[in-house]
Amino acid sequence: MLQANTIDESPELPSNNITLEHDLGAEDPVGRLGNPLNIQPGTNQQTTINGIDYTGHALDQMQGRGLMPSVVEDTITNGAVSAGRGGVSIYVTGQARVVVSQDGRIITAMPQ
Repeated sequence: MLQANTIDESPELPSNNITLEHDLGAEDPVGRLGNPLNIQPGTNQQTTINGIDYTGHALDQMQGRGLMPSVVEDTITNGAVSAGRGGVSIYVTGQARVVVSQDGRIITAMPQ
């Protein structure tokens, strides 16, 4: 069950500002294209999912934007790749854009 200390859902101006007090799990809210959640930076810790390392920032952004790890994996596997600043690789499909560091960690991801 979601344990939040701040949920602002004003009827006049809907807001998705959520501050969580616990580690995130499958039951926690995620944003979606056109209605992202404002996830507090630092909410998520870096972790490995299906053998892929994600920074905490990447997980915060993915949660806020409603991107599942399977979409990130598909983008890396099937996307067009280009070089970005600082030696990062940028993978792009019709679903997402994923930025990967030189050491293979997911830095951030965004829907297309």
